[in-house]
Amino acid sequence: MCLRQFLWRKGKLMGEDISVDGILKIAEYVKLKEAVIINKFTRGNRIFYILFFFLCSPAVFSQTEHWAIGASGVYDFQTNGLGLGARAYVPVWRQLAVSPQFNYFFPFNTIHEFYAGAALQYNLFPKRVWSLYPLFAGYYNDWQNASHFTGKNATQNNITEEGGIGIMKGSTCWRPFAEVRYDFKWQEFSLHIGILYSFGDCYRRRVDVCPAYF
Repeated sequence: MCLRQFLWRKGKLMGEDISVDGILKIAEYVKLKEAVIINKFTRGNRIFYILFFFLCSPAVFSQTEHWAIGASGVYDFQTNGLGLGARAYVPVWRQLAVSPQFNYFFPFNTIHEFYAGAALQYNLFPKRVWSLYPLFAGYYNDWQNASHFTGKNATQNNITEEGGIGIMKGSTCWRPFAEVRYDFKWQEFSLHIGILYSFGDCYRRRVDVCPAYF
């Protein structure tokens, strides 16, 4: 309902003639109702709306870096597990980036599982050829052969968190990277080595080489 329809209906209900004085009274009533509704918001709702506005605002996305997609090989030191990973790299704000990821450990491993989630990383030296970045990640973990193990922690569906540090080549078409991570739930270290393809940097390189064709 638009504001004018609301004012008209409130005027009818309150028996007000829709005059200037009537509209002013109704407007004050609307403000009071809005204040009550806002005060009823829980802290969680406020945080949700703030994050929603922040993430959906075009102004927060980095203008100096570009999106990228890539793949990696993964090795788990505790289980000797081998896997493959796929990820995207999304600059969010200045040196901060979000990386949606999917990692799969093959059935021939002792632990057959996959991880789906995202990592938050902060590039410490964005203007250098190679940049270090700390990271924190959260995942849904599907331990597909958990039934082969005993113990209360041997469950198929899990939520895990990881922390670590990585190094990545920046502002180039192809961006190799390496990460060392620690899984807080399973208490395991893992190594991720891979490469990203940066669309914006590759396009810019072609423009610089052959500007007459663009």
